[in-house]
Amino acid sequence: AIEARERLLAAASLLEAAESAGDRVGALTDAVRAYEAGLQAMRAEQRRLMLEERHLEAALADEDGDISSLLALMQNATAQTETQSLLHPGTAVDSIRAGTLASALTPQLFSRAAELEGRLSELDDLQVLIAAAEASVEEGLSGVTQARRALGEALTDRTELPPRLATNTAAMEALINSAETLSALADSLVSAESVFQTTAPAPWQPPFAGLIVADFSPEAGRTGWAVATAPEALLTSPTDVTVRFSTEFPDRDTVVILEADGQLLVLMAGLSRSFVTRGQVLRAGDPVGLAGQGQSAAQDNLNDSGANDSLSRDETVYIELRQGGIPVDPATRLTLEQEQG
Repeated sequence: AIEARERLLAAASLLEAAESAGDRVGALTDAVRAYEAGLQAMRAEQRRLMLEERHLEAALADEDGDISSLLALMQNATAQTETQSLLHPGTAVDSIRAGTLASALTPQLFSRAAELEGRLSELDDLQVLIAAAEASVEEGLSGVTQARRALGEALTDRTELPPRLATNTAAMEALINSAETLSALADSLVSAESVFQTTAPAPWQPPFAGLIVADFSPEAGRTGWAVATAPEALLTSPTDVTVRFSTEFPDRDTVVILEADGQLLVLMAGLSRSFVTRGQVLRAGDPVGLAGQGQSAAQDNLNDSGANDSLSRDETVYIELRQGGIPVDPATRLTLEQEQG
């Protein structure tokens, strides 16, 4: 967030100094990239917050379960003592010992539950803060993007150039406000760092079982993997991600783009169905969608009768990793079996 803030302030300086059309295009491009860096930082923090929230909610549920079990045990022991003490006087001593132990444990359990609830409340406040900051930065990005588009169209059409963004007081104020918003957000996250539990990121896991039929080879024009898998195979998230894109193209398959830490984008194409929506945070192993549905019933009948044994029943899913717009070999993060020969 601090780095994105510095980039926004630098972009503001460039916009104020830019006079020629070329300088203005460059300055606006830098501003757009700075805004995008800020949004990416906020998505990463939002992802961290939501995953930590899930962890705390699970821990709180466990604490509530322990408290309920202990209270039930105390009630049961009390009921038994009232009956058994008439026949076995010694059970009263046992009951007192059990009650003493329970009374010592109960405050600790309630204290732990209260601590978890307090941390959840802090996370909720941070969620609200990030959502407001994201809306502010997105608004600023929209203004800069429109200015860049208008300038580009004027240059292409050789028409009169639009006014410099630096002369647009509202746009420049939005840019500076976005920078200060990122700075305030960074301060809030640093002060709330004790809310988080430090855990090492989990290694990536294969999103589904399959066989690589076309590997990564940029020189041959292959910037990802083509993976054969079973019809309607379940596709899962390979790591903790934020859903950046999920849509079905007309007469084509569904495409999903996931954003992981380290500015890595994971593109999956060839899905017949998506279970996710834009902005959703997924943990490693969460369902993403289904692979294609396989061949038609008529084709299945042909295969079953042996009329065309050479036709494959496999569906192909395409996976691509990109970092900063540059394709990355999926083998650096994922492991799948590769077709021989």
